[in-house]
Amino acid sequence: MLADGQDHMKGKMFRIGHLGYFTDSDLEQTLDAVERHLKELGYRG
Repeated sequence: MLADGQDHMKGKMFRIGHLGYFTDSDLEQTLDAVERHLKELGYRG
């Protein structure tokens, strides 16, 4: 689950959450997908 930042961080960050069991592989796949999509959107961190 991805969610926007709260209060003064809204629009400046996002949060990654999960429900239940989450493996290292799940985290790696999630971060890879976030990185890929940020690049597609033109983000250059």
